Amino acid sequence: MLQSFNHFVKAQAKMSDETVQTVLNLEGKKLNSLVDSLGENIPKIPLSKEYQKLIADLLVQRDKFLKRKLYKEASGSLNEVATIYWEHFYLSDARKYFHESLKLNAKIGNHNGIGKLNNNIGMICFDYGDYNLALEYFEITLEQRQKDLKQKDPLLSSLTNVALTHNKLGNYNDAIIHLKSAESVAQKMNEPERIRAIYGMLSETYEKAGDAINAQKYFDLYRTFHELILKQKEVKIQQSIRESELEKKLLQLEKENKELQLVKTQQELLKTENELAESDSANVALTKVATKKELQILTLKQEKDIQRLELKEQEYLNKSQKREHQVRMLILSFFILFLLIIAILIYRSYINKQKANKKLATQKEKIQFQKEQLEIQNTSITQSITYAAYIQKAVLEEVSLLSQYADDSFIFFNPRDLVSGDFYWFKEVTSDDHNKSLIATAVDCTGHGVPGAIMSMIGVKLLDQIVLDEHQTVPSIILDQLHKGIKESLHQEETHLSDGMDMALVNINKKERKVQFSGARNPIIYIQDGELTLIKGNKKSIGDELSVKDDFSYTNHEITLDKTTWIYICSDGFVDQFGGEKGGKYMMKRLKKLLIDHHNKNGDEQLEILKNEFNQWKNNEEQVDDVLVMGIKINIEA
Repeated sequence: MLQSFNHFVKAQAKMSDETVQTVLNLEGKKLNSLVDSLGENIPKIPLSKEYQKLIADLLVQRDKFLKRKLYKEASGSLNEVATIYWEHFYLSDARKYFHESLKLNAKIGNHNGIGKLNNNIGMICFDYGDYNLALEYFEITLEQRQKDLKQKDPLLSSLTNVALTHNKLGNYNDAIIHLKSAESVAQKMNEPERIRAIYGMLSETYEKAGDAINAQKYFDLYRTFHELILKQKEVKIQQSIRESELEKKLLQLEKENKELQLVKTQQELLKTENELAESDSANVALTKVATKKELQILTLKQEKDIQRLELKEQEYLNKSQKREHQVRMLILSFFILFLLIIAILIYRSYINKQKANKKLATQKEKIQFQKEQLEIQNTSITQSITYAAYIQKAVLEEVSLLSQYADDSFIFFNPRDLVSGDFYWFKEVTSDDHNKSLIATAVDCTGHGVPGAIMSMIGVKLLDQIVLDEHQTVPSIILDQLHKGIKESLHQEETHLSDGMDMALVNINKKERKVQFSGARNPIIYIQDGELTLIKGNKKSIGDELSVKDDFSYTNHEITLDKTTWIYICSDGFVDQFGGEKGGKYMMKRLKKLLIDHHNKNGDEQLEILKNEFNQWKNNEEQVDDVLVMGIKINIEA
């Protein structure tokens, strides 16, 4: 048995080595851009001096690791270099360094790392527009991941990548086959959000293939899962929040909404009962018609019997008059009895019909009353949510006040519903040495609408407490304390809820010529001398249950203000909006290009450009999330 096992391991290693060699053979293939807007025509983001220095340091680090034969560590340095080039759209350079890392992973037999690198190179080819080459990489990764069905997440990612690439190449049948496989994997993982995304892609693919029926079918499934996910998030937050008068008001609104749903259910039940009553009435009418016809037939039969008896009377008149008289009386008695029975049946049918009509009239009156009550309650709920929106607006600072602290600024705030899960917050604070600085943040709470609004009120309250009451001004420490405050407010140790916030927070000190930044998932973008730089936040949300359980602190970044600078912070609502000609997401790279193209304009002009761009992109699509983009300009004199 041990020999068989060793043989199996060697066979697997041989198969993996063949896969590695196949991937390495692709290295020499030249990228061929098939899309005018991609390939070498993709506008590269210039590398800042900081990034150029970082790349040089990483390559020196790689050489040191190679001398010591630390191939895994050298691979890590190469991956960082490739990622920097990729993020700045130097796609050929990114592919080059990923392939160099691929060779090192082949040396040490790290097949899992080879799979990930192979997938990254495929994505680069996809971005470049060379979909045929991208498909070769993705199919190799898929073949490798299909050998380990326990790792469902990587398998689902590979199936989706292959399907999207077939879609780009117009191979719609192949795309549908891989999406159906992805649907099966996602269902086994019980991932509603990923199932929803797959249904959206299936709907789009069937539409391109000219299959309108299946396109509509999967669009309906996409919409159903979308509503289900939103409702699940709303239910979670509604069960956990117990603070402030606004919270109590919104919980009361939820109770009234459930009562409305109950009334709607009762109304549907009454409608069903009415249909049954109408059916009963129809049956009564049919019975009445049937009995009349039966009576006519029997009457005709009796008449024929009478005629026959009269003939017999003529034949036997002299023989038996007394007997004939008895027979006729007997027949007449049966006939009268039959008519009596028919009359009783008709009368009972009439009574039942009257009762059904009376019941129907009563039910109609009840339905009308409930309809009126439903309209009254619906109006009350709408007015209450509108009032809640006024409260939220009153809590947020006036947008115009930001211009008092900055040289120029704007805030693009576009909630999806009456109340918003996104919110902005800014304050000017003075230190003990009378040094003033501006603290500003753009926050994206879990959910939108009523649940998001509750989270936003908690966030504003905690920020006021941390910055204004406790005089904390270091962004990373503010995020750490905010995280603890959310944990306590939602009782996460007992409820294990992972709801919270994604945010970017800055401390701008013009006198000291520096900006401090810390982010929870969300980045900061700043532009100096026409050069755009993006710094990512930590990959932990405020209130994330995972970060509750470990010893984690947010990172504090510092930016030097040695020249005029535009600073941008935002939620993900703008970049995640579906639209455009193909119905895809807007994505961060489009937003960065939009900002770099128009950063020389003033704040009001940039605000209008953002509004117009968002509306044109969204077109007839529904807005999927709240939208928030803040821009702050700091002028530095030479």
